[in-house]
Amino acid sequence: MGKTMKLVAVMIILAVQANAQEVLIEPSRVISVVTSDWNDDGLMDRAVLYDGGEGDAALAIYFSDTYGEWRVVGFDPENAWFGGWGQIPELSLDEGGNLLVTSMNIGTGRNRWQMDLTLVFMDRKFVIKTYKYKDHDSLNLEDSGTCEVDFLAGTGRGQRGEAPLKPFKFFARVIALGEWTYRDVPKECG
Repeated sequence: MGKTMKLVAVMIILAVQANAQEVLIEPSRVISVVTSDWNDDGLMDRAVLYDGGEGDAALAIYFSDTYGEWRVVGFDPENAWFGGWGQIPELSLDEGGNLLVTSMNIGTGRNRWQMDLTLVFMDRKFVIKTYKYKDHDSLNLEDSGTCEVDFLAGTGRGQRGEAPLKPFKFFARVIALGEWTYRDVPKECG
């Protein structure tokens, strides 16, 4: 058990309040953890990605207070895809300190892909800012594609094969954490 997992095991006997239901995160189900100060109060906050069962990874985001208490401020029971080797999602921070959730299939089958969701804290909630998706056929490298979407700006870029990235626009919208689905991806992403 790595240093991060030991810290998580100590810190995560937390009850998650979501949809009026308590969920206990068992340390053995934790996949990835990242800390930052998303609400700019000078205290470290924590995002925990854990095995939600049936191929899903759930995401819980906690804010800390000056008394050392943690409260849930964001929850999504189906935030990322979770498979076997080469298919394990992860959390990280982007260059702006925003939460980045990465799902992937880089180890199984011909169709290899990676999907990144960037979450930002605004108006007292976490929302999906960007969606990025890249894929390629491991036996036909010319069969590849990329799509980058900024939901808050209503802009995106996409391409298939060797074509250059083609910009597109759509109706900008705010998608709260927990409301995100693949149907939110603009049709231009294919």
